Amino acid sequence: MQTGKYFILRILKLTIHCFLALCLSFNNLIAQDFTQTIRGKISDRDTKLPLIGASVSIWDDTKMLNGNTSDTIGNFRIENVIPGRYIVKASFLGYSDVLIPNVIVNTGKEVYLNLEL
Repeated sequence: MQTGKYFILRILKLTIHCFLALCLSFNNLIAQDFTQTIRGKISDRDTKLPLIGASVSIWDDTKMLNGNTSDTIGNFRIENVIPGRYIVKASFLGYSDVLIPNVIVNTGKEVYLNLEL
């Protein structure tokens, strides 16, 4: 049978461990990254060949927020996108621009776009 003193010490020790576990869990929650990635491939509509160095950007209603260019096989990647609704604009010299309205970015799910100019 435990005496009152040992029982109180065990309760205190358990309380401290629970408090520390809670603090560490909260710290990990704050450190999580709530941004997402928009990635995809950009190619010529007729030949289906990749467009190297094409520009892809994301816009809110009035201004460009982020962007990147396609690589040697037509892939592009725009990282650190805050969840929300965007307009994606793709452009390449000699081609008409393509605008994709209402691209929705959610946490936990990367957005993939297949763009043809």
